Amino acid sequence: MKVAVCDDEKEMVTCIEEYVTRYGNSFNKNIDIDVFLGGEQLISELAGGNHYDIVILDICMPQKSGIDVGVYIREVMKDSISQIIYISSEKQYAMELFKVQPLDFLIKPVEYQQIVNVFDKAVHLLGIGNNVFKYEKN
Repeated sequence: MKVAVCDDEKEMVTCIEEYVTRYGNSFNKNIDIDVFLGGEQLISELAGGNHYDIVILDICMPQKSGIDVGVYIREVMKDSISQIIYISSEKQYAMELFKVQPLDFLIKPVEYQQIVNVFDKAVHLLGIGNNVFKYEKN
């Protein structure tokens, strides 16, 4: 599973990265995490052909906001599969997020159990770990 974490606050990125790694270790999931300190960096990475199963975005960032990144994923990339999770200390943005169809909106400071709950939902929706190939002969 590939995860992008994008927030302009270094401490928040570190915290979320730690929670996601802890989640992966606790639930035996292989998670590859890429960290971005700005929306423009993440858009550049996406434009270069990279894809993420789960994208965790801060809303308020200079230059390109998390909403800009979400719109890029949904409208430019035409990606309706990636699960977008927004984090912010500002509740007033919740209504603007409907056009991006996020999986969830978490209020800062984010707790580990919130990450567990939202990742459980994302893993279920993505069908990760549910792929079974069964072969029988005779």
